[in-house]
Amino acid sequence: MGTNPSTWNLYAYCANSPVNYEDPSGHIAISRIIGGVIGGGIGFLAGRKIAKKTKAKLSKKKASITAGGTLTLKVKKAGKKVKWSIKNKKVAKIKSTSGKKKDRATIQGLKKGSTVVVAKVGKVKLKCKLKVKANAIKSVSVDKLDYSALTVKFAKKTSLNASAVKVAIKAYKSGSYNLNPKVEALSTKDQKTYRLYLTSAAGLNDYVRVTIGKNSKEIQNKQAFGVEKDTITYLLEKDVVVKGNLDYCFYQPVGFISYSLKKGSKLPKGLSLVGKRGLLKGIPTEAGTTETTLIGQDEAGRKATLKVVFKVYDESTIAVSDSTDNKIKLDDYMTALNASRLATATPAPTPTATPEYTMDPDYPGVNTPAPATKTPDATVNPEVTPDANTVYTSYKIGPKGGSGSYKYDLVQTGTDAGVKLSTDVTDSNNQVTKKAAGSTELYIPYGLAAGDHTYSITITDAADATRTTTATVVVKVIDNFNVSGTVKDMADNPVSGNESLYFYPADAKNGSEYVYGRDFKMYAFKSANDEYRSLMAGNHPDGYIADENYSVDCANGDRYEVYERGETTKVGPFPVPTILKEAPTATPAVDPAAATAAPSTTPFVIQPIEAGTYAAEVPAGTYTVKLMGNNGVKYEMNDKVTVAGDAVAALNLTMPVRFANIKGIAKFANDKAVMNDEIYFETENKQYEGWKLCADTDYQGSFSASLPAGTYKMYWVDEKGQRQYFANSIKVEDGTNAEIGEQKLAVSRYEVSGIFKIHQKDYYTDAEVDELAPYESLYFYDAKGNVVSTRTKYDSHYDRAQGKFVDGAKHGSFDKVLLDNGTYTVRYYDGSNYGRGLSTIGTITVNGADVQQNFVYNKLDAGITAEYANAAVLTLEQDTVYASTGNNDLLVRFTIPETPDKAYTSYDITARFNDSTSRFKKITIYKESGDAQKTYEKENTLYSVENTLSLAAGTYIMNVTPATPSRQRIGNVNVKVSKHLQGYEKSSTAVTLDGTPVSVVCAKNVQDTDLRYCAYVKVPVVEGQTYEINYAAKTIGVKNLSVTPVSYSLISDYKHYTNSFVYNDDDDYYYDDDVNIDSSYADGSGKITFRADGSGDVYLEFRTDSTLYTTIDVSAVAK
Repeated sequence: MGTNPSTWNLYAYCANSPVNYEDPSGHIAISRIIGGVIGGGIGFLAGRKIAKKTKAKLSKKKASITAGGTLTLKVKKAGKKVKWSIKNKKVAKIKSTSGKKKDRATIQGLKKGSTVVVAKVGKVKLKCKLKVKANAIKSVSVDKLDYSALTVKFAKKTSLNASAVKVAIKAYKSGSYNLNPKVEALSTKDQKTYRLYLTSAAGLNDYVRVTIGKNSKEIQNKQAFGVEKDTITYLLEKDVVVKGNLDYCFYQPVGFISYSLKKGSKLPKGLSLVGKRGLLKGIPTEAGTTETTLIGQDEAGRKATLKVVFKVYDESTIAVSDSTDNKIKLDDYMTALNASRLATATPAPTPTATPEYTMDPDYPGVNTPAPATKTPDATVNPEVTPDANTVYTSYKIGPKGGSGSYKYDLVQTGTDAGVKLSTDVTDSNNQVTKKAAGSTELYIPYGLAAGDHTYSITITDAADATRTTTATVVVKVIDNFNVSGTVKDMADNPVSGNESLYFYPADAKNGSEYVYGRDFKMYAFKSANDEYRSLMAGNHPDGYIADENYSVDCANGDRYEVYERGETTKVGPFPVPTILKEAPTATPAVDPAAATAAPSTTPFVIQPIEAGTYAAEVPAGTYTVKLMGNNGVKYEMNDKVTVAGDAVAALNLTMPVRFANIKGIAKFANDKAVMNDEIYFETENKQYEGWKLCADTDYQGSFSASLPAGTYKMYWVDEKGQRQYFANSIKVEDGTNAEIGEQKLAVSRYEVSGIFKIHQKDYYTDAEVDELAPYESLYFYDAKGNVVSTRTKYDSHYDRAQGKFVDGAKHGSFDKVLLDNGTYTVRYYDGSNYGRGLSTIGTITVNGADVQQNFVYNKLDAGITAEYANAAVLTLEQDTVYASTGNNDLLVRFTIPETPDKAYTSYDITARFNDSTSRFKKITIYKESGDAQKTYEKENTLYSVENTLSLAAGTYIMNVTPATPSRQRIGNVNVKVSKHLQGYEKSSTAVTLDGTPVSVVCAKNVQDTDLRYCAYVKVPVVEGQTYEINYAAKTIGVKNLSVTPVSYSLISDYKHYTNSFVYNDDDDYYYDDDVNIDSSYADGSGKITFRADGSGDVYLEFRTDSTLYTTIDVSAVAK
């Protein structure tokens, strides 16, 4: 073939022509040759490139996951950035990618089906066939009332136990699941819906993942987004800058909120909305009312609307807010109180030296006086003192704008007698005058019926009757109804008792919005002349509450003790059954002669709350009921309850779990019973976390406890406050009662018993006797300062035959004091008027066996003399260290020398524990009588580390033992008694009498308080001469510099000159008028003159706190 291209036979072929087509002349198409060569080259090159890419491999070619679950795929040896995709995006999605080349992807299954995951590396596509199986977990949600509880729903019935569930929580979507709470308990009624109770709670908007086997579901704890109130009102002053934040009006958003105006809404002229910052700002330029609707949208795209009423006022326009969200709780307490307040009969007044006042939160701002001496029909000016016997509560009405003074007219909208305004002043003729005022109070009386009460108040500007507006006040009196019943588990066993019940209304938004209970007892005078009250009504038996929150006294003599509960109610039994502390003895025979006739009237008795029962008062509605178990789990009852009125039939509640009654005997290692004490159960999941169940032991160590299913650790708290665990864990099966027999501790204890007497003078004969002492506390201190205490017993009865009280065998005795081996110091606390506090009465040694030992406390002078006989001698002016070893006494004796004038002298007394500045509980000082008997009289009681006392000459005993009835601290006590030096005795600067100035400094940062902010100057004087002292502060800003002579006994004719006053001691008067002051002195400077009445040193105190550090130049000359 020639090389001239013009001689080539070129043909164009269609795409459908065969590649090896030959023309009629027999020539092969050049395209075949070129294509073959080029194609071969390209194929060779492409072959090399493909060979290079095939090194990238996908970690899996086939995989399966459940809907909601995740799978991680990785491209191995990816030479380029990987692009991931999924063919069917309804079945699965790429949740995230990671790695420098995005070579790792997390795939999440969405729903049942099949799809293909594609990882594209360059032009190569790596594929994984993915099968998504149906998720057995249908849904997961967080309880809006308890963020530590989850509701998990399954597609079909599923058997589930707590150990099979894994829960993880994180705060941020991109974060890691670092919180892994355990499932403390679970419950179900149908095996399709389960409630999981966790050991830790999720937070609002946290992410929660529940994994059960291969099934997993992740949700975000998004709770309802809304507004706190549907409508709010802003009172704005025209031409005044406004800046307000809207976030507080909305609740439970996800992230931040953006704001916008609803279409057609507008703001007052001059105001603008910064939607991305939640700000309303600007300057309102026009008076009037504008209503607008704001839309808040959180980061999850949820919207909530808020109606805002803007009322702009100025000097010619008045405005006021309505008050429509006022509530009064009408329960048994309020009903009884209404009757007492409105009672017409008033008993004879009870004498009271000073009025007593109590606080009733139901009528804020109104003090309730004790039974008053005023007559019921006395005229009261409600503007000054609202009558607490008729006024229950009040609501303030505060208009704005106009002249600032207004008149108010109440438009009665019903038959509510007694509703009135504080500005309606009634005179002695019952004529009402409407007082003009800046605000008024709407007084709401006792006795309002249940329902909504609406009141309109017309407001008129006192300076211009054409300026008016209206305020509306709505008071909702909400009737509460009595409900009661049992609380049992699913096996029909009553709960153990003392658990808290919470009734949540249907519209509750969070865990704090339950009905708060209120309990009371009402007492009345037995008769008009009797100052003692009888119980007349109430709804809490003994032991149900500890002390009332407040009391209310009514004019008719009724008194209410009220307790506001932290829950809706509690489950019985109340009173709590008595656990036998002693072995039962025979009941003594009743003396027929002592029998008394039955009372003619039956006293009011509040019925006890039986075991596993409750009683509550709640408004009408439908409620979710929760019970807080002693294990910290807030169980939700199986069914919601509906209340429409006072319950005729019992409203019984069923717990979603089964409890087991566990009985056993607690013992020490040496078989001694853990008697009359408490033992505790905690679940292994929550060990050391604070939640525990408590059971009381009797005199034999026997106990019983009602426990939900779980594995428990059981422990006892020793005298050191440390936990001592029993050897065995207790496994409780669901609802299976069990007797677990003896449970032993690893430690031993031995019983100490005895009799305690007090040596004192007999009340009738004045003879010294040892009297049995019941109801007294004894304290046993070990060598480490730990304390075990006991109380002596009362066992005495009146013997009619002998005509006197006769002591039984246990009177004044003590027993069941359980101690370890060791020696103990025994102390008694004498808290009587003349008692000496905590005193040592002996020691006792325990050595592998029980001990019986008696003790006597000598309350007379001889007792304290003996106790203080071996006190250590303390030398004055020396810092002495005494060691507190745990149960020893630190008693020191010191002697104050006599002064020439036999006067009291000030001494500094310091007692510092381990060089600490923390105060002692108490340091007692006694003065020795000085006679042969050496009796002691209490001189003083100190509570500070450093003290200054004026003491007369004599010998003193000081008790510096760092002990209280709960412990004795171990360490060193530094004790020092030294003569107290005045500030000028500690530090002073001497001046010469030639006029040469010396510099002194008044400073704040001085450790000695006697020298803080002050300095002393010493002037040597000779009797009969006159002296002049000049001073000037060199520090800028000193104005309140004071100068005071310390040595008044050596001087007379003292005068002080400054630019603001002149002081003359001749008439003890300061002159601060222009005639007397010397304006030539600068601030912080002046002159002093005086005459010396004796020879010696005169000290002058310079004091100022104007600055932290003040320098003063002082000079002196003799005239």
